[in-house]
Amino acid sequence: MVLRRFAWGCLAVAIVACGVAATHVAGRPPSVRPQAALAAAAVAAPPVAVAVEGTDGALWVQAPQLGSGWHSLGGKILGPPAVVALPGTGSTPAAPLFFAVGTNDELFARTLTSGWQALGGQACYSVGAVADAQNSYVTVACRGLYNHLWTNYASEASSCSGLPCFSNIATDLGGVLAAAPAVSPFDLYVVTGTNGEVFTSTGTANDFTGSTWRCIGQPGVSGYLAAAGQTTVFGCQGTDHTLFTATQSGSTWTHAVSLGGKLIGGPAVVATSSVTEFFAVGTDHAVWERTLSGGWTRLGGGAIGGVAAVALG
Repeated sequence: MVLRRFAWGCLAVAIVACGVAATHVAGRPPSVRPQAALAAAAVAAPPVAVAVEGTDGALWVQAPQLGSGWHSLGGKILGPPAVVALPGTGSTPAAPLFFAVGTNDELFARTLTSGWQALGGQACYSVGAVADAQNSYVTVACRGLYNHLWTNYASEASSCSGLPCFSNIATDLGGVLAAAPAVSPFDLYVVTGTNGEVFTSTGTANDFTGSTWRCIGQPGVSGYLAAAGQTTVFGCQGTDHTLFTATQSGSTWTHAVSLGGKLIGGPAVVATSSVTEFFAVGTDHAVWERTLSGGWTRLGGGAIGGVAAVALG
């Protein structure tokens, strides 16, 4: 089989906007976090940007720069988006950068203020993205041609009208993916195979390490640097539709444990040295959030599939 390679460049092609409001559907939470715990989490947690594909097919987000509630950034996207944080300068806070697949299977990006821009290249069916731990480059990972894992990166965060410019040739890492990949700040790719088995890759072509974990849909992964070294946190929708998570410090993963809930979309993981948060879509199509020790809190909205989130601290 001949594998085609493709380039992601900067091309200003807009996705058609859709103006239908996202639906808020009432539902019963798995558990509700006590007010005392909410207050404690609010002190510890950094500001976060959350993004979903709304029930109207547009990108809907929550971000501190936009005020409270959900806000439509338009477009017509296929599947859950991805989001990374672009570092601020001086007193300017970090800003979210969103990636999504358009209806033509092409990859698009936008910020809170700039419109959608096509990144060029060939098919990208679902997407994950991350900024590395030093904020020196942005990595985009796609389930692309032949359902392989394709990756690309941009070292200049603002080289194309304020967006990363992916001028390099994308790399085909192989595999057979069943959903969008996830990528950690430490260049660890986490994917779900066709039988639900979770695999990891450090970026070497056709070199995937299997696990005992079985998940549905897109996994989530995040991580942070601390004095003791780097920590990676994994999350996924288990085969029983609850949220499962595991942590890696050094080279050893903990056993995966269930944090409950009832998911219909892959979770997002936001791990910092102060707190780890999980975001998921519940059976009511609303977005729910919880920490490792707290219960679920309903953030509302109307989402299709999974959710993306990133810390802006």
